Amino acid sequence: MWSVLRANDKHAFHYTPVQGLQEGDPARRFEFFKFLMHTDVDDIQFLQRILWTDESCFNREGITNLHNLHHWASKDQNPHVKRPTSFQQKFSVNVWAGVIGRRLIGSDHTTYQLD
Repeated sequence: MWSVLRANDKHAFHYTPVQGLQEGDPARRFEFFKFLMHTDVDDIQFLQRILWTDESCFNREGITNLHNLHHWASKDQNPHVKRPTSFQQKFSVNVWAGVIGRRLIGSDHTTYQLD
């Protein structure tokens, strides 16, 4: 099988997970974009009053989202990179952060002024 794939110049690629969209989603996204752009013109402070947030979970095994994890090497090398994934002792930490205006808000509700 591999020789047939190579003979036909085929290479295995990873799938990239993306947000699933419903039929009307592109139009709704565009309308929301137009709303943000017009509101920001009418009220310069509008976007600065939005709390933008994200979160991530860290554990002993490291990066949970592996689709961005790569080891780059030249084609003539085979580095046999290993990554331990099973440990007897496990832990995880969920981290949350938000940005509003020029302030960074951390998981512990500590606020930092961004200069």
